[in-house]
Amino acid sequence: MLQSLHVHNFALIEDAKIDFAPGFNIFTGETGAGKSILIDAFGVVLGDRASADYIRSGADSFWVQAVFDISGIEAVKSLLAEQGIDEEDELFLRRRILANGKSQATVNGVQVPLAVLKSFSELLVDIHGQHENQALLKSDAPLALVD
Repeated sequence: MLQSLHVHNFALIEDAKIDFAPGFNIFTGETGAGKSILIDAFGVVLGDRASADYIRSGADSFWVQAVFDISGIEAVKSLLAEQGIDEEDELFLRRRILANGKSQATVNGVQVPLAVLKSFSELLVDIHGQHENQALLKSDAPLALVD
């Protein structure tokens, strides 16, 4: 379960930390309130494509950190062991993007390649966007899901 998201110097956000309660959490607000910026930042820490264009004006980098409770998620604990990273009940994913476009990814404080960060995120999160269900209207989409 996602416990917290910490965003620093990302787009218009100077510094924001969100703690999530157990159960169902919702981002709400008017258009332009920043919901999409938070989702974009969350995607970056999960391994999505990142750009130095996201760096807040006047800063030289941005970083995003997500903390997950992984107690009972054996697949994540196995991946930690496989990567030689200490197993705990919390998982800290962090990604920093520098002005020159270089990216640094860490898992529980250990620097890892972006592909490894993505491996962890695939076990933890599945984000669905608005109108994404309409892809099912394509003739080959249901077959791809079944296969």
